[in-house]
Amino acid sequence: MAGGAYRGRIIGAALLVVVASVGVTSAGAGAAADNSLIAPKPSTLSIVNKAPNAATTGVPSGTSLRIHKGDLVVRKAGAVVSGLEVRGRVIISAPNVTVRNTSIRGGKKPRFGIGLLTIVSKRARDFVVEDVTIRPRKVSPNFDAVKVNRRGVLRRLNISGTVDGVLVYGSGVRIESSYLHDFRHFRFNPNQRGGSHDDSIQVVAGSGIRIVGNTLMGARNAAVMVTQDVGPTNDLQINDNWIDNGACSVNFGSGGPYQSGIQVNNNRFGRAQIVADCAIIRRARSSDLRPVGNVWDSDDAPVSVSRGS
Repeated sequence: MAGGAYRGRIIGAALLVVVASVGVTSAGAGAAADNSLIAPKPSTLSIVNKAPNAATTGVPSGTSLRIHKGDLVVRKAGAVVSGLEVRGRVIISAPNVTVRNTSIRGGKKPRFGIGLLTIVSKRARDFVVEDVTIRPRKVSPNFDAVKVNRRGVLRRLNISGTVDGVLVYGSGVRIESSYLHDFRHFRFNPNQRGGSHDDSIQVVAGSGIRIVGNTLMGARNAAVMVTQDVGPTNDLQINDNWIDNGACSVNFGSGGPYQSGIQVNNNRFGRAQIVADCAIIRRARSSDLRPVGNVWDSDDAPVSVSRGS
């Protein structure tokens, strides 16, 4: 997708009916919507050794932050934003911008789905966002953490408390060494059919996307949901991560053209999927995916791939 912000909520086709419908409650005619929260199953990952966690991601402990009230729109090329608690959104609208050591908390509850960090301007290429904490101060089904369709790096982010963690619909995005956890699943979501489809990361278009060395847990729909709702997805690597939760943890949507250059390698999986032991699900004829080196975190047993229908 070229240009402006993607405002609609992506639902994403799932490969198994149970994956698409888990946690969905439709309000009947004239009935009040039940908007209570549902938590995913507790993760079984042992977050030790090299796995990103609260101590190694987000704003470093002891950092002094200055409060910025309202949205922060960065329009100066090469600007560096550091040491802020932004009680609104951060919107990058210039090239070569760096945002670091900053907390993004959101403002008032929005009327439609927004990204607390939004990187969609045509000028917002080659950004670096690192050591940033994103967690909204208010609970709303309209908060996602990051919406991005420009080339750049998201590094050592600590993301929680939103519906989706990172929504990617452009090429050249790299997400590394980050901790994505504790997302919000609503029984009713005005942006989706029925309940919210919360994902740690959702990829809906783009090539050259790298998801490397992250901890991804605490989302009810998927840890990584790959669909082609906006455009083709190719040259995607999901490697060396710690992954858990979701109905199936890594879910390749069944729609769109054939996906080439797809890797899901050397990841460690917890066993807290809603569909038992469904770490990776895909339709074989839809991509060239041939996963290697994936194991269960509990016993180092090899992970198999579930077949989508």
